Amino acid sequence: MSAEDADSTQDAYPISLELVGLANELSGRFPRQYAHLAQELRQAATAVPRDLERESDFSTRTEQVRKYRRAECSVAECATLLSTAERLQLGPGDSIRSARATLARIVTAILRRVRRLETGGSGH
Repeated sequence: MSAEDADSTQDAYPISLELVGLANELSGRFPRQYAHLAQELRQAATAVPRDLERESDFSTRTEQVRKYRRAECSVAECATLLSTAERLQLGPGDSIRSARATLARIVTAILRRVRRLETGGSGH
């Protein structure tokens, strides 16, 4: 695996940790009656780095792509919950926009990695 491929593997993970912090901060501002949505947002955000855990050196490209696709599903869930929070005006608009921008960065990193895996870049 080249240094460039190793860097691209790691791109999404640290960004996903930023998302966890943003989601926790934002959900902490939700009114009490929306505690269930706050919990769902925290869980969905936490699922992203869990889904992105560094692949085993013995993983096949197919297994690695499957892992990144799972992470995409968690990102989509976060996006839906952020849209709900925005629609219900549950948090500051700038916090929601920041979390959305972080989601976009994660998706970009995931797609870049999947593209490399599917075109035979790095992996086994």
